[in-house]
Amino acid sequence: MLKHYVKYDQPGFFFAESETREIDNRIPANLKDMPKGVFGLHFYDQEVILSQNVLCDNDMEFEARELGMKEVCENCEHKFKCITKQGEHKITGKSKNESVKILFGKRYSVAELKARNDPELRVLISNLEGNGFPYGVHCITQNWQWAEENDIVIPSYADLATLTEEL
Repeated sequence: MLKHYVKYDQPGFFFAESETREIDNRIPANLKDMPKGVFGLHFYDQEVILSQNVLCDNDMEFEARELGMKEVCENCEHKFKCITKQGEHKITGKSKNESVKILFGKRYSVAELKARNDPELRVLISNLEGNGFPYGVHCITQNWQWAEENDIVIPSYADLATLTEEL
């Protein structure tokens, strides 16, 4: 079965941290109870196969492989054809149908950042240009993130309510 997820991104000590939650739909306005300190999020889907007692037979193995799924059960760590453990077994597929990012803050083009002539932005500008990113976003969490042309940048969490279309 296809399941929907939202991945929330938060600043971390060395790298960004993230928290993933299963959701009913991919409409940003419907998101409730976001973790604190989120600077961005995106949606994705995964195929999930649940089975009681017998992890798979030949049909399930074929189905799982066709869906690009892992070959190991998350609960018992056995490969396909596991029939030794009791209880529910879950196999998850790779992430797919990833949405654009939604970032909270203000978007700046590389040209706008250069025009500020701020030496403290030199490394940011170099990283954006070197990695081919057209925009930097100064997030409401006071960190900088890169953005693509199609990514959505909104000024506050409250503005999620304006995004009523499924992504």
